Amino acid sequence: VNGETRWDEIVKFSEMALRELLFWAHNTVEMATRRKPMILPRFEDLEIEWARLEAGGTHSSEGVTFPLRGRLVTDGGPDGWGATLWLPGVKEPLLGSGKWRPEDIASGKTRQQAWREGWSVILAVLAFLPQMQGGAILHYSDCSCVVKALRDGSANSDILHEQALELWQLTARYGIMLFSGWVPGDRVIDLGADGLSRSGGKDWGGYGLNSAVWQRVRDTATAAGKTLTVDLFASSSNNKCQRFHSFHHTQGTEGADAFDRLSWAHSQCPCGQTHLEYVYVFPPMDLLLPTWLRLERDRAAGIAIVPMSPAAPWWTIMKGGLISKMQTFAGTSLTIPDGCAKINTHDKLTKLEFAIVEFDFSKSLNPNKNSPTCTPLCPQATSARLPPAMPSISAIDKTARQSLWRALSTPSVHALNLQVQQDMDLERIVAGQDW
Repeated sequence: VNGETRWDEIVKFSEMALRELLFWAHNTVEMATRRKPMILPRFEDLEIEWARLEAGGTHSSEGVTFPLRGRLVTDGGPDGWGATLWLPGVKEPLLGSGKWRPEDIASGKTRQQAWREGWSVILAVLAFLPQMQGGAILHYSDCSCVVKALRDGSANSDILHEQALELWQLTARYGIMLFSGWVPGDRVIDLGADGLSRSGGKDWGGYGLNSAVWQRVRDTATAAGKTLTVDLFASSSNNKCQRFHSFHHTQGTEGADAFDRLSWAHSQCPCGQTHLEYVYVFPPMDLLLPTWLRLERDRAAGIAIVPMSPAAPWWTIMKGGLISKMQTFAGTSLTIPDGCAKINTHDKLTKLEFAIVEFDFSKSLNPNKNSPTCTPLCPQATSARLPPAMPSISAIDKTARQSLWRALSTPSVHALNLQVQQDMDLERIVAGQDW
């Protein structure tokens, strides 16, 4: 009271302090208003439920639908991160990988294993947002300090604590509940994440164009009065459009395989309308034939980069959609992904001649009666398409997380600790006594 600081003085919180307050307000105050949501399954119980789902989707004997959306396995390697997302009833996992950012390498962060392992979890969640949104995820990591920090925060490491808060904000924004647990390194290897954080995650077909040739591509689109809308074969480090498809799932991608798209000719925009696509296509050499077959089938339009190979089986198909003179350039204008120099052994790529090809199969083929009515491009047509976030903390509590807490805390054979249930029964008995 007699100090220099007034008792009612307004104190400005740092951003870190505000994040801490929000975290505890959501995880303690909100949960304390309801008794049952405080009772959560143990990690071991979740593993049992996951095994049950993998065996055929059979849930507990009490008929409780357990909301496990998938199992995420992450690993942080020396050059990048890797992750696998296993979905119930699906034999093969979704694959995610990416390189560390140059600024993180320059700052020395990537030399710290704990930072790599923690940041790989955040990047994996960003990569698999569409598949994980609104669900509970079982998470495996072979780094025990990261698992502990993600569960409880960290008093010993500011880096891990900051990552834990950032992950909480991310998962809360998209209604995801992540339950992390430690597993041995051999398990991470067996489930595929370790290899993806190393050579297995490198995009061996992800060669690109230098700035001079890319400018020629843009000039070609501008001269045609078009805007490139989506890059069908890219990565988070070499994508030429905000919207892109990648070799593996990664942050910002629309999908890990462009061939899984419903159409390469048009798509539904977040504005609610359907727009024609004007695609950018630079496929790996072994995908040239299926790429041109798909472009022709979908009656797509855009600009492609191809090697000058008139004898190739795809060349005739490509010529059928050609609408302007090809522009050639030397293979020395290609850029090779870091760590993938062996794809250019003996200059097998850079010694080739390539061409910029403008094509439009909608003009060369008869109209497709099943094609939807498309409207002119809107500003959202070329912007990255991510799942919509929950609008506010209150909305998160009412819509995304409330149902998950309720389902996760519903008594079932495996998902509820028997001792806790007995304690609750005892409390009711004591409360009912006439003292």
